[in-house]
Amino acid sequence: MTSKPRCIEDLFDRAELHDLVTVLTGCLDTRDFDGLSGVYTPDATLETPAGVSTGAAAIVDVARSNHEIYAATQHFVSGVAITQNGSQATVTADVLAVFVPTQSQPGEHRMLGSRYTFQARKGRAGWRFQQHVITPIWAHSPPTDQ
Repeated sequence: MTSKPRCIEDLFDRAELHDLVTVLTGCLDTRDFDGLSGVYTPDATLETPAGVSTGAAAIVDVARSNHEIYAATQHFVSGVAITQNGSQATVTADVLAVFVPTQSQPGEHRMLGSRYTFQARKGRAGWRFQQHVITPIWAHSPPTDQ
C-alpha cells in the first residue's frame, strides 16, 4: 500500500505535469515564446510531420515561425492522461488548435486536431518535457481559390 505522503506527492507531480501542457499551449496563444522555453529540457526534441527539432531554442524557433504568421491562435486541451514512473512520465493530450488569419491574408479560420505525446522528466527545476511528438488527427482548412 502506498503511503499518504507518497500519494500526495504523486498528486502534486500529476498536477505539475498537467499544468505544463496548459502552460505550453498558453505560451503559444499569448506569443510568450520566452516562457515556452521553460517548459522543455535544454536537450528536448520536437517531432512533427515537418521534421524533428532538437533543443529548447530550436523548438521555440519552430513555434514562433508556425504561430506568428497568424493574427491569433487558440489551443483547446482535453483528455490529458499521465503515466508516471518515478522521475519519468508520459503525458498525452488531445489538442484542438484554431488559427486565425491576418487581415492581409483574409480567409476562414484553420483548425487542426492533434494528439500531443510528451516524455517528461523531473529535475531540480521540477518537471520538464524532454520529448514532444505532435500527431495530426484531422484538419479543416479553408477552401483554396482555383
